[in-house]
Amino acid sequence: MTSQQLSRLSVSRWPQRRWLPSALTVVIVCGSLAPASAFGSISSSVTVSTVSGVGMDDPLPSEVPGTPGDAASRSDRPGNPPHPDLLPRTNTAAEMHIRLDSVSPSVVAPGSPVEVRVTISNESKSEAADAKLKVRIGRPAGSRSELDNEQRPSALSQVLPDLPIMTLPAGASTSIPITIPAAKIPLSKPFGVLPLMVEVTRGRQSSTLTTFLPFMQVKEFEPLSLAVTVPVTPDANPQLNSADLAVQENAWAQSTGSGSRVDRILSGTANSQVTYAVDPALLGTNTPVTSTPSPTSPAATPSVNAQNGSKDAPGTPPPELPLPHSPSRAALTSRLATAAKNHPVWELPQDDPDLAQVMRSESPPPLLERLVRSDGQLGRRLSPSSLKKVVWPQTSLTSSERRQVAGAHGKAAPDALVLPLSETQEPGTTGDASRRFGDGTKVVAYDEKLSRILANSSTSSSAGLVQRFLAETMAILQESPGRARRVLAVAPRNFDPDSGTLATLMKTISGTPWVRPVDSTSLIAAAGEPDAATAVSSADAKSATGVPGDPLQVGASPLNRQQLSEVRDDLRRLEGLAAVLPAGAPSPAIVHKVNLSLLSTRWRGSLDAWREAKRVTGERVNHLIGGVSVAPTQVNFFAESGTLQVTVVNTLDSEVREVRLRLVPQGRSPRLRVPREPYLLTIAARSRAVVKVPAEAIAAGPAVVSAEVSSPSGTRLGAQDTTLTIQVQPTNGWLILALGGAAGAVFLVGLLRTIRRNRPRLSAEDLKEIDIE
Repeated sequence: MTSQQLSRLSVSRWPQRRWLPSALTVVIVCGSLAPASAFGSISSSVTVSTVSGVGMDDPLPSEVPGTPGDAASRSDRPGNPPHPDLLPRTNTAAEMHIRLDSVSPSVVAPGSPVEVRVTISNESKSEAADAKLKVRIGRPAGSRSELDNEQRPSALSQVLPDLPIMTLPAGASTSIPITIPAAKIPLSKPFGVLPLMVEVTRGRQSSTLTTFLPFMQVKEFEPLSLAVTVPVTPDANPQLNSADLAVQENAWAQSTGSGSRVDRILSGTANSQVTYAVDPALLGTNTPVTSTPSPTSPAATPSVNAQNGSKDAPGTPPPELPLPHSPSRAALTSRLATAAKNHPVWELPQDDPDLAQVMRSESPPPLLERLVRSDGQLGRRLSPSSLKKVVWPQTSLTSSERRQVAGAHGKAAPDALVLPLSETQEPGTTGDASRRFGDGTKVVAYDEKLSRILANSSTSSSAGLVQRFLAETMAILQESPGRARRVLAVAPRNFDPDSGTLATLMKTISGTPWVRPVDSTSLIAAAGEPDAATAVSSADAKSATGVPGDPLQVGASPLNRQQLSEVRDDLRRLEGLAAVLPAGAPSPAIVHKVNLSLLSTRWRGSLDAWREAKRVTGERVNHLIGGVSVAPTQVNFFAESGTLQVTVVNTLDSEVREVRLRLVPQGRSPRLRVPREPYLLTIAARSRAVVKVPAEAIAAGPAVVSAEVSSPSGTRLGAQDTTLTIQVQPTNGWLILALGGAAGAVFLVGLLRTIRRNRPRLSAEDLKEIDIE
């Protein structure tokens, strides 16, 4: 938050008193203080704003001494610095918070005073009427490690007398410019770094702020060649994987449009010598597409199988996948193409895969080959002045993992590996960034601490960031001042800077006398020189602990063996679907590409976002795989033998060929017998096919038959549990019953007739009446 914002927030809490002086000035010059008593004590109902020449109703100036004017352009979304330990250290034991606003000049020169501007805030619940300010300077730091040491007030010399601070109401703040005379700054060496402490005491308690004053009297050194690389990659936004084009476009607009993280990166580095490490996934399509491309479109696209198994002819890149047109991505592509005229570009593998995590989860080599493969679109679309293909794992790589990466690339080896410096050199002083392994692999090694300081550009206050970066580079210089060295600072994948702070840092670096800005591609070229430093692999020993290093502390990967297995299963299902579609059908290739994005480095530290992306992507896979399925039915089979009619539905926009239909009766003793051989089908787009399957009844009763639709490779399509319910009633049982019934009827008829024949025709009474004579 800027000084102006702090002042306005404070003013809103108490009513202003118009009868007070419109300007309160506290200036420390040569150890004297313009007495605040000249204006009287400030009452607790008034907020203090003590910037010289600025009234209580006036806004604070957008520029302060030592701050470039372009730094006034601040982002609306300043973030919290990821490494606060590398910013000015503060403690608030006295409930008085000190913030460093500016140091001018940033580099102390002999005979020149230094103006330090701080903002002091009363964080207590009571009025602060007895606070005093002290300024202390310590002895020059002798090494980089000393910059990390906690400074105690008693160990630093007080260079100015105690200075009373005017009364501050509870919650109020005041901005104070402090001028330190040149005579009070101990410059005992030709160049170096002095610790500077601003202390505010209140009773027996004290609050402190510690920063650094780099100084140079004589140029008795070989400047450092400093290169800076920032990644330009998509956000960890699950909606980028959505099947809804409107939702997807909105997500791309948020990730690449005005005010986005990518926008702040490009704005903050536009006028600096910075290399962009670009993920090709950011690029949109060349031609606007208003509808889904037809499967019979003449613009042939690679099938999923072609993308993951076969090798293209040497020198022949695969054709571009016709993605739905995205205005946001197209605009970013145009912007990157313009920037690439003045900024070198490093090409990352598509979707910036988390190679270290993928390899540590025992993924098969074909998947690794697909992940590192380049389609060449980045170079054709951006036409950069300088383009290098690099492999930049988030964590360090062991020797075995480096061999896996080399094997996956084959003959198309990357121009360099980007690795942490501490993992490629022996412990000790800071070595050269350009290195080479014994097998000839070129390495550009980044300095972890400088990179973490660069990541702190997310803060809206640049003063402390600039002073620490300058102090760190000076400490590196002091290790071997007469030796030419190359140093690389990189930003993390989730780099979210304040554009003004980043621009200020880059501008200060370009004007630092012991730093010579260079582009990062020169470091790759130097790694190929015969005298390049030898790279070692200390990651081998560290990997024995089972905890891979994360030098930039981005966060843990959401990928584990189970999740990677699930992703690979979906990839295999998509490959199976592609086998039954015409060559060039875009749907499975697009979803396959989206599925691979789940293996991206950008998901580190974003487990919940990854889970949502996995759910969204899984729905797309299931919807596509379910496009060819068997319609579940219930059938009455009243016959000894006959045919079953099975309906296979194709809801896809493409014709499917060589789809295999197989019926499998369930149960130990099936009541129905069907052929075991599969049926090969060709079904037109958005159509259905009726298959007549011969069947033979075995026993009466309900029968359940599983209907499996698969590709030639055996990949199951459609719903995995589709069944046909059949009521079986063989006709041979009816015949036996009918014959038995008929025989019984004949027997009864014969018996009745026999009985009738044996019956006498005259009754006994009639016989008595007959005269036998």
